[in-house]
Amino acid sequence: MSEPAEQPPPTPAPKRDLVGEFKTMRPAEKMLAVAALAVLLAFIFTGHWEFLFKYSWFPTCAFLGAVGVLALTGLDLFGVKFLGAKARNYVMILLAVLPAAGFVIDALSNFWRAVMLAGAIVMGFAAVKITTRENIIKR
Repeated sequence: MSEPAEQPPPTPAPKRDLVGEFKTMRPAEKMLAVAALAVLLAFIFTGHWEFLFKYSWFPTCAFLGAVGVLALTGLDLFGVKFLGAKARNYVMILLAVLPAAGFVIDALSNFWRAVMLAGAIVMGFAAVKITTRENIIKR
């Protein structure tokens, strides 16, 4: 009987510099990841686990959006290509908007809060229009 040929030892995978890769991310993605971490930490420290899927939409949507953003960012940092680039962008946008959508749904459950939210949105939109019309912020 012949002995099997010895296999060379596998070469270890190169060590990933996660901090360096995070620093090279686009500013919007970094800001989104940090904001998602802040939302998740705030949710954890307030300890409102009983609010998930029960009382209001905002805590549930904020939790799910933050976890989703952090999961996709983490997968990217570890080099796992879960989605194509275009689909990943759409999913990240959806997850980032999810907490705001939950807030709006909760606000619309009361008529006067809905009126107040609509007024605040129109005020913000008008402020942006005035800012751009008057060239207050120069690029």
